[in-house]
Amino acid sequence: MRRDYRYKDGVELRSGGKYRIVEDDDKVQLFVRGVDKDDAGDITCELTNSKGKEAATAKLRVQSKHSTISILLSEQNY
Repeated sequence: MRRDYRYKDGVELRSGGKYRIVEDDDKVQLFVRGVDKDDAGDITCELTNSKGKEAATAKLRVQSKHSTISILLSEQNY
């Protein structure tokens, strides 16, 4: 069993609204629509499976307004 959780500054992100999460085998992609300065912060992905739990965090910096960005996370990173 595999469970993935994504957070922005400690708050869980779910698909809907400005966020879209796409899972494909061992990859998870987070799309953020209408990116602005409020989206800046720490983005964390946690993976829990039979082998244990791992997490990776990336700092998202917004320098200008964009229509959509994507963040690709791979199970190979864990």
